[in-house]
Order: sequence, then structure tokens, then C-alpha cells
Amino acid sequence: MTRSRRLLLTLAVVAVLVWTLRHWLGTAAATAGAALPWGTLLDAAAAATASMQCARAATRAGNRRARTAWICQSLACALWLLAPLTWLAGADPGAAPADAGRAGFLALAAAGFWLTFRGEDRRARLRMMLDGGVGAAATVVVAWAVLFAPLWERAGAVAVAFPLAALVLIIFYAFLAWTELRPGNRRMPGLFVLGLALVGVADLRLAELGDATGGYAVDSGGWLLGFACVATAAGTYRGTTRRQSVRSTAAWLAYAPYVPLTAAAATVAAQSAGPGPVPEPELAGMALVVLLVLLRQVLILAENRSLVARLAAREDELLHQALHCPLTGLGNRTLLTTRLQAALSTGADGTAPGMALLFCDLDDFKRVNDTMGHQAGDELLVQVADRLRTALRPQDTVVRLGGDEFAMLLLCEPDQARPLADRVWQTFQRPFEVDGHLLAQSASIGLVDVPASAALGTAADLLKAADLAMYEAKRQGKNGVRVFAPALPAPRPAPPDPVTRTGRGAPRSTGSAAR
Repeated sequence: MTRSRRLLLTLAVVAVLVWTLRHWLGTAAATAGAALPWGTLLDAAAAATASMQCARAATRAGNRRARTAWICQSLACALWLLAPLTWLAGADPGAAPADAGRAGFLALAAAGFWLTFRGEDRRARLRMMLDGGVGAAATVVVAWAVLFAPLWERAGAVAVAFPLAALVLIIFYAFLAWTELRPGNRRMPGLFVLGLALVGVADLRLAELGDATGGYAVDSGGWLLGFACVATAAGTYRGTTRRQSVRSTAAWLAYAPYVPLTAAAATVAAQSAGPGPVPEPELAGMALVVLLVLLRQVLILAENRSLVARLAAREDELLHQALHCPLTGLGNRTLLTTRLQAALSTGADGTAPGMALLFCDLDDFKRVNDTMGHQAGDELLVQVADRLRTALRPQDTVVRLGGDEFAMLLLCEPDQARPLADRVWQTFQRPFEVDGHLLAQSASIGLVDVPASAALGTAADLLKAADLAMYEAKRQGKNGVRVFAPALPAPRPAPPDPVTRTGRGAPRSTGSAAR
């Protein structure tokens, strides 16, 4: 047997025992003419026990919000003690201290219930409030037509106020517990709802009977059982630092507020079809339900708009990650290929200006990683990327192809390509400061100049041509710019140049400049 079933079975046994005890004590007191109201004493003892159990649960709470919620529940049960103490003193059931205690119980219980749930943000808390408000208001419309309207006429507004407020709180909290919590987290809130429901039934019985003395003789023990459930719920709380409001993932719960709304609408429609007018309280309640539903729909639209914006931002972020290098922030090979193809398709009809492609490879970059470490190599790559961005124009595209290879797509006239390539080469003539060392890092650059009237070929053709020009620059001594020509030979491995240590130990290429 699971823990939940054992708990329910225990509560059922306790309910039977309480029913028997109260009935026996009430009958014995009435038969013997005893003045001692055993029912009042048992109710007060149950409320006091529930208050102490909630206070103990507050000491086990894992965060300030949960601790405050339990303190509110403890004070609520303590305030309710004003009612039985007033009745024990022989006062009328509707005496001011008794009503104040019952009203304080409902107010503090509501505060404790609300603190139990903590939405992820302000909008989530507002949605929770609207959902619970729709369910509670629609249920009250139905309950008024079935139960409270006749009681209002017989007992008056004050007598109806307490069971009606208890009903609103029960439905509101039960709705939140069912829709906002996963099934495994509903046991303790469920006991609270059950306890409050029993207290509400007892209040309703008191309103129907009209006096406390007769009420205790035939009452079902709602107060005693209700506070017993509250004490049990507090006793099962073990304290947690996790948020209790973990929204259920069931899709149908999004439509839960419309179930009581449909019942309320059917009730009002049925009374409208009858001979008499619809009572004003029901019309006012239905108007409130409609208003809450409209506010809920506005909130849902705002949430959907926010969700779409977040999804669009996330899509842009993922697209940026797919097209850019995470180390340098430059574009990657995919971005270069995309923009090359776009430029080729645009320039095919001769309406766009010419373009040029630069292929840049750092000379002897492996020596930096081997002598200074990969972290220093990464820092050098970041500085190279910053210089390349600064050297070129906003309309040009700078990408890192991988490792120590960079490429630049220049949208320019034929006579602008070589000056831009020389500007890129000039950025490597100043030393880089990496990890406290000055590094004389050179680069070999291949240039493919494509006028607007030339046969453009494909993106892969241009990349291959720029790569051939870059290898030719390395073959001619590195640290230079080489323009592509169809007669260039295929690349072959070149012997490494000697490296000398200068200044503060920075590796420097001794290859000659070929410009």
C-alpha cells in the first residue's frame, strides 16, 4: 500500500472515530443535562493542535517564504480559537469576538495559501491568480443558485458570509494545487483543502441551525475533522528548499478554468429560461467571471507574444552560433560560403560591383602553441581577428576558416582589391603582445581579384584559387601577398623557416617580405 493510500485510510478511520465520539458525547451531555460542551472543547483542542503543528512546520521550512506561509497558517488556527472560547463563555454564535476569529482565520489562511505558491515571475503569479479566480467565481455562481440563495433569505448576509468565503478559498486553492503542482506534490495541499472544506461545512451547518448549542448536538464534527486535517498536513511537511510551485505538464490543464465557467454559464442560462428574473448576485458573479476570463485571455496573448520574442531571440542566437567562431567572434566557413554564393548570384548579371577574396594563413603559428601553450595561441588568434576587423570596411566579411586560417570577402572595384590586401598585410607588421611577450607574427596572404565582368565560377573555385595564391606566398618566403594566376602550381609542403628569439623571447619569422 502506498503512503498516500495509508494516509487516506488513517484519515477515514479517524473520521469515523471522531463522528462516534462527538455523537456519543453530545448525546450523553444532552441526556444527563450536563453543562460541559464537549464538542466545543474538542474543536478548540483540534484548532490549538493545528496551530502548534503549523508553528513546528515553520521551524522546518527551508526558505523564508515557506516559513512565513506556515506562520500565517499557525496564526489563522490560533485566531479561530476566539470562536469556541466566546461560545464557551455563553455568548451568542454571532458575537463579535467569534466572528472576528473566524474572519481572521479565513484571511490568514488565504495569505498562507498564496505564499505557498511562488510563480516564476510576476506574469506567472498573475496567471495563477486569474485561473484560480475564474474557477472560484464560477463555482460560487453555481453554489449560489443551488445552496446560498435560500440560506441568504433565511439566515441573513452575515451567516452566509463565512461559508461563502470558505468556499471561495477552497476552490481557489484547490484549483491552484491541481493545476500548478505535479501529482507528487499535491498530498500536503490536498489535506489543507480537505480541512478547509470541512471547516466550511461546519460553518454552513452553523448558519443553517442558527445557534451554537443546537448545532453541537447534531453537527457532523466538521471543525474537529477540518483542523485535524490541517494538523496532519503540517505534520507531514518535512521542509524543503526547492520551490513548491512546479507547474504540471499536462496539456489539458490549460483548459481547466473553462470547466467551471461552462457550468456557471449553463446555470445562468437555465434560470434565464425560467419564469422569474436571474438573481442579481448571480448576474454580478457571472459578470466577474467574464471579466476575469477576458483578463486571462489578454495575459495569455501577452505571454504568447513574449514567448514568440524569446523563441526568435533564441533562434537568432543559435543562428549566430552556427555561423560564427566562438573564440574570435568572426564568421565561419559556412557564413563565408553563404555570402560568396549570394555575391556570385548577384553579380552574375553584371549589376553588382566586383569582389575579391583574401586567404590569410599565419606563418609558423604552431611554434606559438608549442612554445607558449594553446592559451597563448588562442589569445593571439583573438588579437589577429580584432586587427582584421579594424583593417577592413563594414561591408567586407571576415571569417575564421579554422586553426590559423582566415578569409576575407571584399566587395570592391578591381583597383581597390590590392590596396585592401596591403592594408591587411600591414596589420601584421606591428608585434602582438601575448602573455607579457611581444610576438612578431607574420602572415601569408592569397588574393583573388574578380572583376564584375569576369567569369565568376563557384564559391569553391574562388576558395581554391585563394588557397593556391596563399601557398605561393609561402613558397616565396612567407610574410607577403600573392595575387592568384591560373599558372600557379599546386601547393607542396615548404621547409620550416628558422626562428630566432628577440627581445623578451618572442618567436619572429625571418622570411622575406614579398609584396
